[in-house]
Amino acid sequence: MGVSAKYILQALEEIKANGTKQSLIAENKKQSLYLDYPELKRFDEQIASVFQNAMKSVISGEKVDFKAAEAKSLEIQQQKKEFLEKNSIDLSKVSPLFNCKKCSDTGYVNGKICDCVIKTATALSYNELNKDVDLERYTFEKFDLNLYPDREIEGVNSRELMTKIYNFCVKYADSFSNKAESLFFFGKTGLGKTHLSLAITNVLCKKGYNVVYGPISKVIGNIEKEHFSKDEQENTIDNVQNCDLLVLDDLGTEFSTPFVVSTVFDIINTRILNNKPTIINTNLEFDELEQKYSARIVSRISGNYRMLKFIGEDIRIK
Repeated sequence: MGVSAKYILQALEEIKANGTKQSLIAENKKQSLYLDYPELKRFDEQIASVFQNAMKSVISGEKVDFKAAEAKSLEIQQQKKEFLEKNSIDLSKVSPLFNCKKCSDTGYVNGKICDCVIKTATALSYNELNKDVDLERYTFEKFDLNLYPDREIEGVNSRELMTKIYNFCVKYADSFSNKAESLFFFGKTGLGKTHLSLAITNVLCKKGYNVVYGPISKVIGNIEKEHFSKDEQENTIDNVQNCDLLVLDDLGTEFSTPFVVSTVFDIINTRILNNKPTIINTNLEFDELEQKYSARIVSRISGNYRMLKFIGEDIRIK
């Protein structure tokens, strides 16, 4: 899984800022302790001096007895320990209160990004997505199958069909990987397509996957704006093409232009070629999609996506 580089950088900045803050607070506490116990400061200066003198000798080309230097350092440290015990001084109270013990709020462990960065970046991504849509409203637990009539509609039992689709979506989110299949949700308005796609999004965001969600009109609008702008701060097309899961809502509601049709095909085709899963929702039937876009786009979807048709009555009215 991969969180967007944008959020990784934000997370690193936040974590390092906290590390710097905590280090300054700890240093101030230590200086106050030195005022109360000057002997403690002398111990620390002597320990530092042992290694500083050794390094100076190395730089000047002199022979250094590192064992003797280490022994001297350990001797001073033992004296310091006895002094602390005698005066009941707890140094943990003046140590930095880092959020992450593994990396001490540096963001790195052995040259690699720390887990705390990924965790923080995931939370930032989730909060950013929540600005546009309240993900906590769209969970599997809040999807009410009783709103679907327990009778035949279009030749199938609506509730039974939607129960199967619901269970499939739960399993899809639970077992998701970068090799997951793409999904195409279609059917009339108000049948829960957006709810289930956002429920999947909710689960995957909390797992740390990089999910990009948006009404297709907004996504295409951002891409078009950036395409004809010199502002390079945002790069929607890269985010859309490289995220772990792309969720495009309301395909067919955007204003159709040659640029829009070309961009929609490019997004769909590129993600198929790169084996990256996508979820697309639409209220349109296939013949309507062909009229709005082209047979080429519909062919790419029908040949590479799992088709899930939602059947029932508008649950929003209920």
